[in-house]
Amino acid sequence: MLSGTQPVKKPMNARLKRALKGIGLVAAVMAFLAWFLGPILWAFLESITPQAGILSMPPHWLPTDATLANYISLLFSNTAGSSSGVNIQLAFPIGYYFREGLLNSVLYASASTIIILLISSLAGYSFARMNFRGKSVLFVLLLFNLSVPTISTLIPLFKEIEYFGLFGTFYALILLYSSRVSLPTWILRNFFETIPHEIEESAMIDGCSRIGALFRVVLPVARSGVIAVAIIAFLTTWDDFLVAVIFANSPSIQPFPVIITDFATEQTTLTGLMFAAAILSFIVPMIIAFALQKYLITGLTSGSLKG
Repeated sequence: MLSGTQPVKKPMNARLKRALKGIGLVAAVMAFLAWFLGPILWAFLESITPQAGILSMPPHWLPTDATLANYISLLFSNTAGSSSGVNIQLAFPIGYYFREGLLNSVLYASASTIIILLISSLAGYSFARMNFRGKSVLFVLLLFNLSVPTISTLIPLFKEIEYFGLFGTFYALILLYSSRVSLPTWILRNFFETIPHEIEESAMIDGCSRIGALFRVVLPVARSGVIAVAIIAFLTTWDDFLVAVIFANSPSIQPFPVIITDFATEQTTLTGLMFAAAILSFIVPMIIAFALQKYLITGLTSGSLKG
C-alpha cells in the first residue's frame, strides 16, 4: 500500500485533443470575424485611397498614399475635386446631396418607426388580449404577408401612390415604410402574451381605460420588446434601396442609398467616394447596435421565439 496518492497524469492523446479543440475554436472565431468584418475593413481601406491608387495596376492591399479627402468631400464640400484624386465637375453637388440624403434617411426611419410602433402596439395587443370575429384569419393573413416579397407589390403600390398624387413626395415614402407592420405586430403580440393579465387589470381597477393601461402599464413592462421592434423598423428603413429608387424621383427627397448610386458617372465611377459614403452611413446602425444590443436580444428571445 502506498502511503499517499499519486496524481493521475492525463494521457498525451487527451491533452493533444484538447489543444486541437482550442486551436480549432480560435480558427473558427477568426474565420467568422474575417467573413463579417473583412468587407468593412476593405471598404475603409478603399475609402482612404485616392482614385488613382484604386485604379492602379497591380492593385495594392494597403493604400500607399492614404488620405481623408473622400470624407472631406462628402462632409464639407459639394463636388469631387482634386483632393479626392479626380477633377470632375458633376451635374449635381455631390457632397450636399449626400448630406441631404443622410438627413432624409433619418427622417424616413424616425417617422416610420414611430408610426410602426403605434400601429403594431395596438394590433399586437388586440391579438394578444381580445377575442373578436375573424381574429385567427386576420392573424394568418398577417403571417402570410411576411412571405410576400416587396418587389411583387411594387406595381400596385405605384398605381396607388400615383392615383393619390403622392408620387415623388416625402409622404409617399413614409407611408410605404410605415406599412411594414407585420413582423413588429407578430413580435409584440407574442411578447404581450408573456405578460400576466393581472397587471393591466389592476390598472383598470384603479381607473385606467384599456388604452390607458396599454400605454401606461403594459408597454413599459414590455420595454425590451418595444425597443427591439423599434430597432428592426429603423434599420429596415435605413437600409432600404428598392422602394426609394422607384418612388423618390428627385435627389432632394432621396435617401442616401439612392444618392450613392449617382457616384457612378458617365466619365468614371467614384469608387473611393462610394466606399467613404458607405462607411459614413454604417456609423448610425453600428451605434444603435452597440448601444441597444441587450434590448434587441432580450426582446427577440422573449417574444418572437414564443410559439
